[in-house]
Amino acid sequence: MQTLSSPPSDLSLSSRWDDEAMLLPGAEHLVGPAAHPVGSPPFPPGDNAPDDASLIARSLARLGRPVSIDAAEHVRHLMDGLDLRATSGSAAAGVDRFIREGDTGGLPEAMQAPAGRALAREREPDRPSGRLRSFIAAIGRTAANLAHCTGRNFLSVAVPTMVRQAVGRALDLALAQGVSETARTWLSCGCLAVPVVGQTVLLIRDEARGDATRYSRATRVALMALPAGAGLLGASTGTMVFAGTRFAEAVLYPLMRDCVQARWPMRTAPDSGPTRSSLALAGLGYAINQLAVSRVFSAAPDVDLRAGVILPGGIALRGLSNWGGEALDLWTLLALHHACRHGVATQPRMRMGQGDLRESAATLRFWDTMSARGCFVAGFNQLYDSLLDDQALAQWLRPALGDARAPVAADWLTELIVGAVTAPSYLFWTDPLHSRGIELQSLEEASRGGAPLRQYAGNRAEPALPDGGEVVLTAFRRDRT
Repeated sequence: MQTLSSPPSDLSLSSRWDDEAMLLPGAEHLVGPAAHPVGSPPFPPGDNAPDDASLIARSLARLGRPVSIDAAEHVRHLMDGLDLRATSGSAAAGVDRFIREGDTGGLPEAMQAPAGRALAREREPDRPSGRLRSFIAAIGRTAANLAHCTGRNFLSVAVPTMVRQAVGRALDLALAQGVSETARTWLSCGCLAVPVVGQTVLLIRDEARGDATRYSRATRVALMALPAGAGLLGASTGTMVFAGTRFAEAVLYPLMRDCVQARWPMRTAPDSGPTRSSLALAGLGYAINQLAVSRVFSAAPDVDLRAGVILPGGIALRGLSNWGGEALDLWTLLALHHACRHGVATQPRMRMGQGDLRESAATLRFWDTMSARGCFVAGFNQLYDSLLDDQALAQWLRPALGDARAPVAADWLTELIVGAVTAPSYLFWTDPLHSRGIELQSLEEASRGGAPLRQYAGNRAEPALPDGGEVVLTAFRRDRT
């Protein structure tokens, strides 16, 4: 590159602009509308205060052609990769500023604290490459959390769901060949009654020990009412005939799922205890989530009752759809609990851990959770079977809507009814995630001070949440039952 001490003397301003008017891409944007036409002098007559465009033009003329070409190349190199179109104050501008200067103030609020912590651990925090690695690390935590939730839930949801559908449908086909409809109805009632009896025994136990709370009583009643109500509807409409499926849902599936979750529990740090706000939001999200899963179940039948054959493709699709829905629900639930307790500036660390299945199975808490899961799964699926049967909603709607529209209306009315039951019933769970010290107050109430009213979905003997550290959500210990 030539030095400024010996510029060429035979280069005029006119020839420079004639040959290099388009040397810098976007030069017309940089100099603006005040730029002088080709061949005009750098300063118009009578101009006592030259503008920036004039100064740029004059400086380029003094540099000369070879030097200005090299300068343009350097400008291109410096501007490479920079998006000058990013609006000031936007997320894109904030990310640009973080990469260039290490300033986290412009990042989205949820990214500021993770990016700051990652930058503090970076070996080269003053270099753009180090800042970029920090930004990627902040994004990576979300990806890692979701990966652990999906991995654990594949073992605890996808596989048990496939086994549940296969075993349940096989039993249904076998019973249909040699057992009367009346007998199958009684068998279905017996399967639905198993988790109800479990919750009744636990309610009596809590009352006898003085551990019952208003919330735990409401939880037990809600858990018992769901399968009992669904069973009554099925018996009255003659749609309670899938005893094999009810057995798989009330006993087999909860046993398999809770064994896997006790062996590989989800661990979250810091605590992710529920609040009234987080449970309400999570319940609404879960209802929407289950609507999507239900549509997959409707589109992927797992048995052909007329032909008497099981459809493996439908079983696989149902297992995978339930897996995806439950994994998203767990990840969202933990994130909402954390946000409602700690705000959105940070995010929890979710990891799949290892637990002791034998120790967990020796606790009454394990069987409490299992019976609660049986109440929900068997109760809701019996409700679907009853409402979607041609003898129920479709038959009642057919006189008003006709033969063609009645099944479609019954399908979506069923989804509406189930969704209306799902959202509020989501608040009543006895598993550790819901029963570890639920604070019955909003964030606004908490900001005004005062101790929150703490209730437990299980019973008063449940341990309080620690102030910090790691919390095991689905593992149980004997000294905590």
